[in-house]
Amino acid sequence: MADAVSAGVERPLGRVYDAAYAGVPNWDIGRPQRPFVRLVESGVLDSAMFHVLGDRERDAFVRELDAVFESDGLYCVLGDRRQDDRDVYGVSVPELRERFPAERWEFVHAEEAAFERRWGATPAVFAVLRRR
Repeated sequence: MADAVSAGVERPLGRVYDAAYAGVPNWDIGRPQRPFVRLVESGVLDSAMFHVLGDRERDAFVRELDAVFESDGLYCVLGDRRQDDRDVYGVSVPELRERFPAERWEFVHAEEAAFERRWGATPAVFAVLRRR
């Protein structure tokens, strides 16, 4: 962990995730999240990790998506909804619009959703972006 900190890696709520992964994480519900099931049925698949990254990691992640996605490729994100604009954790539609520049990404769809957990669900954002 000291190496990650010295390398400048942001870990919002790092202790919470370390504890969650010590056992079966609450979000491991034994089946795919419903928004992803709908996508798989239409031929698209992705993961739910954007909301746990820090600011610098999110910028790097988007740069890497720019580099690997071909034109018309779809990026789909399901993430816990940011409760407050000052929060580090979570994601919001305005943030996604800001981080994914319109000249390179088309915002295809966004909706409020639920991120299902074994013990309930949390408010989430589900968005689909297409690489131009």
